Amino acid sequence: MQVIRERWVILSAALALAGCSGEQPIDGSLPLPQAAGLSALQIAQNVYDNVPRTPANFYQEVPRDPQFFYTTHHLMNSHIDSAVGADPARAEYEVCVNDMTAAANFELAYRQAIAPTSQLLASTVTGEYFEYETDVPGSPQQRAALRIFDCDFVDRGNVNLRAPNGNGGTINRRPLDQNLVRLLAEYSFHFSSYNNIGYQVLSSEQQPIAGAINHTLLIAELVAAGSTENCDQLTVFSLSHDADSSTGVVAVTEVTEWSIGVLLTDGRAQICP
Repeated sequence: MQVIRERWVILSAALALAGCSGEQPIDGSLPLPQAAGLSALQIAQNVYDNVPRTPANFYQEVPRDPQFFYTTHHLMNSHIDSAVGADPARAEYEVCVNDMTAAANFELAYRQAIAPTSQLLASTVTGEYFEYETDVPGSPQQRAALRIFDCDFVDRGNVNLRAPNGNGGTINRRPLDQNLVRLLAEYSFHFSSYNNIGYQVLSSEQQPIAGAINHTLLIAELVAAGSTENCDQLTVFSLSHDADSSTGVVAVTEVTEWSIGVLLTDGRAQICP
């Protein structure tokens, strides 16, 4: 997902980064920062344990056949235009189509170019995308799922995946409401770098924004120090999707709420002294 990376780290006496690597220690008499009703220590423990990755009622994919390992991705313009893939200065974006025929034509061209011996096993149409499942030649336990956005849901052609600029696409479905903005925000998380070990969605909520429909994810990020002598870095940031109430154009903004040093000792999270 594309974001404006404006990490504004709030450093005060209570939030100063830990002294494990020489920074000012935290004043133990002051309360630790919190987010989504959890203390920094609770958040750190959850992220170290990698559970839960998302809160209850967050968007989840429909379970697939457990005997296969699936990889799922969206069709991009670089898949159908080799010049885009070869030139990092060109904008790379996710493709959308308006009907099943166009989607099927794109899928066939993509499959013939990427894996000409693969076989189409199933196709699915939802209100948001067209999906095509294929086998993976030489890997009988693997399956590949290619998705193509339905333009009637969202057009992401103005979102440059190589140069995040805050544009999250245009939601075209009407009436435009909170559920659509939430769907885009939560769905996009699953295809972002944040859907990985070291990240946890703490909350997924609407925030009041004048002239726009908002949905904000509050996310914890844990960055390992790379050395047992230093503190890991726990950061909590908000990822906001603001859809213009009239046009449906989505602006995505990332802002740091706070950052703190933590450690994992004998399976227990600790705040750096």
